[in-house]
Amino acid sequence: MNAPVPRRQSRFRYRLRTLLALMALVAVAGAAFGNYLRAIRREQEAFGQITSKGGWVLDYYQEGVWIGFGPPPWKITKTYFHYGTRLRGMYEPTSNDITFCDRDIPLLNDVVRLKAVSFEGTLVFPTARNSFKKSHKDCRISD
Repeated sequence: MNAPVPRRQSRFRYRLRTLLALMALVAVAGAAFGNYLRAIRREQEAFGQITSKGGWVLDYYQEGVWIGFGPPPWKITKTYFHYGTRLRGMYEPTSNDITFCDRDIPLLNDVVRLKAVSFEGTLVFPTARNSFKKSHKDCRISD
């Protein structure tokens, strides 16, 4: 007589509940990463629109983002940016005219790590500057 051959048990065994938990974990991680990528894309689009309206954008690794309009009040030298700071990106104005005004202030809300804004030379009214100051307490704002 032939003896029945014992079935070999699978090495990996899991329940449907485990599979659903793993899939939920992957979905949450994917959603968080997608949210992060959308925030970066919105920030890059905001940088492009700010520079098209005559603004300078300096993006530092640790210090955050600094935005100014008109001729830069800081000293821009290659040695300063190469050796003295940790600059991630510098976006120069694509237009000589400064056309940044009150309706463009929501662009600044898309900048994730905004640390300083200089509204000098812009068409932004003091009431809009003050309301921006109230909503961005961690941001240094100069007129």
